[in-house]
Amino acid sequence: MDENAGAQIGEMARRLFADLADPQTVIAAGDGWQDNLWNAAEEMLLPRAWALEAFGGVGLSATECVELAAAAGAFALGVPLIETMVAHHWVARAGLEAPAGALSLAPARLDETVVIDGSGRLSGMLRDVPWTGGPLVIACAQVEGLAVALVAPDACAVRLMPTHDGSQRASLQLDGVVPLSTGSLAAAPTDVIASAATMRAAQIGGALRAMLDLSVDYSGERKAFGRTISKFQAVQHQLARIPAAVESTGLMVEA
Repeated sequence: MDENAGAQIGEMARRLFADLADPQTVIAAGDGWQDNLWNAAEEMLLPRAWALEAFGGVGLSATECVELAAAAGAFALGVPLIETMVAHHWVARAGLEAPAGALSLAPARLDETVVIDGSGRLSGMLRDVPWTGGPLVIACAQVEGLAVALVAPDACAVRLMPTHDGSQRASLQLDGVVPLSTGSLAAAPTDVIASAATMRAAQIGGALRAMLDLSVDYSGERKAFGRTISKFQAVQHQLARIPAAVESTGLMVEA
């Protein structure tokens, strides 16, 4: 890939999202699956942007894929594009062939560990998995380093766990689950979580920048008491706080 690949794929993604993920389309879809958006993203190989070319990916670097994550955040995508992109990255690095469709990545928390025993079975508890509508890509701890396992979601037991506010949260329990396939590489499960966190931070940064642009445009158009609200000091103070959040998020992603 050339040095402009990241910017190019980011711009391509923004054009696609502007056509298929505009606010009216997102609102109309509600909680339903957005087939048109997902199919178009797959045709452009966006879910495989960070995967090795030898495994059907585009072969972009992490730095280049940050542009794609930021674009996804700016348009508040209702499909698990970034989760699938990171999952494909680790599946390819482990030498595995990923199934078609969207993927999810786990664990999502630093205090959780999934272990793989001598017979290749997985055990552990998974909370806050970002999406569970397709195969799970699970980072497992083993003596030699990292094991990456593909697991069918219906192989996990769903448990409802009480929270501090009295509500319940669904968790996935793995009790000797037999994976669809596994692969190993020299890394740690925390590396997987860190890579996903980086892309999520880039996604948040894209959302913040979009929010800033929308707020500035709106405050320059909306009038109250005979002048645009951007002239009011209270509004100016609120708008002045957003760029700091945008820049700090960007610095965090770069680091």
